[in-house]
Amino acid sequence: MREFLNLEDNKLEIKYFLILMFLLFVSSLALRYMYVDTLNAYETFKWNNTVMLNKNDGYYYAKGAMDILSGINQTYSYPAVMTPLAKLTAFLAFILPISFENLILWMPAFFSSLIILPIMLLGRTIKQDMIGFYAALLATIGWSYYNRTMMGSYDTDILIVVLPSFVIYGIIYTLSNKNKYGLIFSSIAVVLSIYWHDGLLHVMHGILAVLALYTYVYERKNIHYYMLLTVFIIALFTLPIWMKISVIVILGFLFNFLKEKITNKIVLILLAISILLYLYLGGINWVLVFFNSIYFTSLLASENIDVSLKYLNILETINETQTVSFSLLAERISGSIVAFIVSIVGYILFVFRYKLMIISLPMVVLGIYGAQVGLRFTIFAVPFMALGLVYFVFLVSKVFENFIYIDKTLKIVKISFVLIVMAGLTYTNFKHIEKYIIPTVLNHDEVEVLAELNKIASNEDYTVSWWDYGYPIAYYTGTNVLIDGRAHDGSLIFPVSYILSNSSQQASANLARLDVEKAALRPDVKYGKKISVIMKDMEITKPDDFLALLNTKDIKVPKKTREIYFYFPKQMINIFPSIYKASNLNLLTGEKRSKPFYFISDENREYNNKILLGRGVTLDRKGAFLQIGKTNIQLNKFVVSTVDDKGEIKNETSVFNENSNISMIYRPQEHQFIVMDNKIFNSLFVQLYILGNYDRNLFERVLSNKSAKVYRLKI
Repeated sequence: MREFLNLEDNKLEIKYFLILMFLLFVSSLALRYMYVDTLNAYETFKWNNTVMLNKNDGYYYAKGAMDILSGINQTYSYPAVMTPLAKLTAFLAFILPISFENLILWMPAFFSSLIILPIMLLGRTIKQDMIGFYAALLATIGWSYYNRTMMGSYDTDILIVVLPSFVIYGIIYTLSNKNKYGLIFSSIAVVLSIYWHDGLLHVMHGILAVLALYTYVYERKNIHYYMLLTVFIIALFTLPIWMKISVIVILGFLFNFLKEKITNKIVLILLAISILLYLYLGGINWVLVFFNSIYFTSLLASENIDVSLKYLNILETINETQTVSFSLLAERISGSIVAFIVSIVGYILFVFRYKLMIISLPMVVLGIYGAQVGLRFTIFAVPFMALGLVYFVFLVSKVFENFIYIDKTLKIVKISFVLIVMAGLTYTNFKHIEKYIIPTVLNHDEVEVLAELNKIASNEDYTVSWWDYGYPIAYYTGTNVLIDGRAHDGSLIFPVSYILSNSSQQASANLARLDVEKAALRPDVKYGKKISVIMKDMEITKPDDFLALLNTKDIKVPKKTREIYFYFPKQMINIFPSIYKASNLNLLTGEKRSKPFYFISDENREYNNKILLGRGVTLDRKGAFLQIGKTNIQLNKFVVSTVDDKGEIKNETSVFNENSNISMIYRPQEHQFIVMDNKIFNSLFVQLYILGNYDRNLFERVLSNKSAKVYRLKI
């Protein structure tokens, strides 16, 4: 069996190896540019003549980088200026002669393409350059890896797999070649991984655990393993990055220059000291952090902090944390179910042949476990499953040795077989890239309104909107937000959801002012306790009493210290059910209230005086009856709403049955029908954004176009 797993060494001359590496890197960039090339044809996806970001979180880091460049140390929600990505971006923006928008657009493509380096170098370490080459090719275009590192997908994912892959390569190279300088490289890679993203601490501990177990089983007498374990553990210390790197470099050089004087006993003593220091410096705390992570539990931080009130579990509304099907898991990691199964078999055989590759197991397990904790984690398994897949293809090519005995012919047949299979695998992933065109976070018109808001608002003002738009709002306007991509647990989104979805504009206005003045601006308010603090200050004990008081003018709202704006982008129409859901519950029990009715039809057609809206829903024009299956419901209202180029709204309303709970809005310019119950119809969002109906005593519309509107709170 072991003989069958052995492959003939395939190590290219260094110049050819470097040429292949360069060509693969350029190819990765070119494939990622296809997305930008497609979107360049549409002005709606561009700002400052550059395609915008397609990932919300990117604006958090982009704002941090801009603040660094501007000399501002603002921390409106989280200290973006302190993040490694923001610092790296600011540095590159300072030294490179390109626009900031182009820089953050291209960074994901450039840095994520670096994955080819550790994978190809791994192949070279085991004397299988072509396996490394083909695996690196599949890794760069794997569904999950591409989706999260495509151009415009600017966030920490650009290096979140690259850095741990360098750790794995560094360890294997160091131990395979007994290279003491490799101790420095691999351990510094550990330090940089943890520095780049706190979550990689779990991966590093997993690698450490597997490496320690491997050492105990196979290499108990190999002092090089103990040296590596020593510096690896130092890399996990909770010390400043410069201090850890300094100690690692010093130890690495001592192990090399004093190798005659450093005995096994000294190394073991150093290892014991590093373990004790690690425990003393709080290293064991990572276990508690790991098991308390919201991605591995169903508990929310807000529910743990404020047990008196029950909020929505926000994880229910985030696709990245939802369980995925086996077929989707397989496609995201290997491109297809067949390729995924072959990858698993190949990976097992690969580890059996090259035992030290077992240290990549934490990455593979985390990637496959993504089916349980969310599709975002599948990215970690892609490069190593690609290695398994390619290794299996090369193993199968050995079958030709059984019936082809002419060396030259055998070589041609084996190379042809590998090329054909790899071409098929590459084509599958290429077709995904070709059709994977996702929109930018906001369109041009939606950003245009934010840019105008930046001119009239100060950086002390607040802009109220849903958390999806929190980072872009802060980036383009410089204003503060109540919720964003990180500050969006159940207790924080409840008041914003209530503001946007409440039928009483008075209640929405009152709560907005209370949220900002009594909670957001107070440093003594602990994260996630806003409603409780506001109720306590107002000496109210029952949530329902508090919410009822919001509907009246009798409530004493705090004195205005800054302006509050409301930002409504066009795309909020599609996610409004999720917004409504976050406050449609009983705060004492957490139970959901009556289920809302909300239906959007963008693809509709007329037939026999009826409008077929899709999914079994039909509008009978005669009498304005809505047919849902076998049920007929007459509409309360039917509103035709149009918007001119300046954002001015004109409504034509027809009333049919005042006792009906269902109304409909038709937006002819969008070819869109929206069917909803009356509570949603009267919500702040629908009235202010879609219909333009608002209380002039409470709100003032300050900016508007066909895709977005901004209102100012007057109280």
